Amino acid sequence: TEARAVLEEARTVDPENAGAIYYLGLTTEDQGDFGEAERLYEAFLETSASGDLRGDIADRLVRVRRMALIADVRESVAQEQALTNRPPTEGTVAVFPFRYSGSNEMYRPLSRALAELLVVDLDQVDRITVLERFRVQALLDEIALAEAGLVDPATGSRSGRLLGAEQIVQGEIGAIGDNLATTALVVATTTGVAGEQVRTEDEAERFLDMEKELAIGLLESMGVVLTVAERERIDQNRVANLQALLAFGSGLEALDLGNFEQARVEFDRASSLDPAFGPALQRSQEARQQARASQMSIEQAATRAGRELGNNPAVDEWLALRYGFSEIETLAPLGPERDPIPEVLGGETIGGMAGLLRIIFPRPGGGQ
Repeated sequence: TEARAVLEEARTVDPENAGAIYYLGLTTEDQGDFGEAERLYEAFLETSASGDLRGDIADRLVRVRRMALIADVRESVAQEQALTNRPPTEGTVAVFPFRYSGSNEMYRPLSRALAELLVVDLDQVDRITVLERFRVQALLDEIALAEAGLVDPATGSRSGRLLGAEQIVQGEIGAIGDNLATTALVVATTTGVAGEQVRTEDEAERFLDMEKELAIGLLESMGVVLTVAERERIDQNRVANLQALLAFGSGLEALDLGNFEQARVEFDRASSLDPAFGPALQRSQEARQQARASQMSIEQAATRAGRELGNNPAVDEWLALRYGFSEIETLAPLGPERDPIPEVLGGETIGGMAGLLRIIFPRPGGGQ
C-alpha cells in the first residue's frame, strides 16, 4: 500500500529509524505479512529505542511468530501436491500429540505434555532436528486430524511430508487399571514404513520415568547411538511431579486454542507444583506475552508509540495515509505553530477533541 511504501522509503534512507521500523512492523502485521513483521520487530529491538515500547514489541514478536507459523502451515496444506514430491529435510523429526485412549479423563492432558517432553529430550541429540510441537499441532488442526488417525502410519506420513520431516513419532497413551501404558512408532515419511514399536507400562506415578524410557527407545529405533553426554542431558531433564505435568498439558491445550490467560493459569500452577520445571516457566511467559499482544490493537500500538517515539516526516505521512488525517483542518482549525499528528496521538491536547477526531476519521477502504 501507499502507506507502507512511505515507510519503506524512509527506512531505505535511514535504516536505523526506530519510528519507521516500528510503524512498518505494525503495517506488515496488519496486512498479514507476519514473516516480515517478525523481521521488523526483531530489527526494532536492536535499535536504541527504550521505554515501554520495547516490551510491547517483544510481546508482538511472540504473537507474529505464532501467526507466521500458522500461515506457513496453511500454505503447506494449500500446496500439498507440490510438497508431497519434495524430499524431506534430512535428520528432521516431528513428534505428534499422542492419542489418549483411557477412560480416566484426568490423564488426557498427557497427550500434548508427552509430545512436548519428547521434543525437548530428542532435541538433546545434535544429529537430528526436532520440529517444535506447535507447528505439528497447527498442521493437524488445519487438516482436521487432531482427534482421529494419529496412530495410522499412512496418515502420519502425509502430515510428516507436509511438515518437511524425514521421520515422525506418533503413538498412544492407555490406562490399564492403575497403570499407564505408552506405545509409539517411528515412521519414515517417504515410505510410510514404521519401525519397531516402543512400549512402556508402569504405575501412573512413574509416568515421568516412562517418558525417559520412551525417549531412549525411540532414539534407538531411529538408529541413533547416544553419547554419554547426550544420555546425561536427557536423564537430567526431568519433571518431578505428575500433577505438574498434567497442569502443563492443560496449559498447552489452552495455548493451542488461543486461550492465553487460561494457559498462563495452568502453566503457573505447574510451576508452583514443580518450581524447577523449566518448560512450564517458559510457556507461562509466552502465554503472558500472547495475552498482552492480543489485547492491544494495531491502532492502540500506533497511538502508544506516538507518545514515546515522537514524530518525523515519514511517520507523519504514514499516519496521514493510514488514518485519513486530511479532515483535521476542517474539524479543528489549528494555528501555524501546531502539529495535528501528535495531538491526535495523545501529545498536546485540543480541548478534548482527540477522541472525537479518532472516531470520525475515515479509514482506508471507506470505514470509520
